[in-house]
Amino acid sequence: MIQEPIRYDELLQVISTWSPALKFTLIQDLLQSLEPAVATLQPRNHNESVSTLEQALGLLATDDPAPNDDEVQQILVESRMEKYG
Repeated sequence: MIQEPIRYDELLQVISTWSPALKFTLIQDLLQSLEPAVATLQPRNHNESVSTLEQALGLLATDDPAPNDDEVQQILVESRMEKYG
């Protein structure tokens, strides 16, 4: 029996139930899977030396594990306190 691939909207619905830490891990894995393709990409603007994907990979590049739910909540609280006082 051939299983049909999951549709994009179904996938988003499933992912929306995940914890922030698991979503972050998925993003890291997806960006790492694109890393080989980055070498072949040319920046749109020839004055740019780094593509958007390369910048995103750089921002997410870490040897640290993704934050757990409690850490994410603490980050959000601190951010809101900084923003709203």
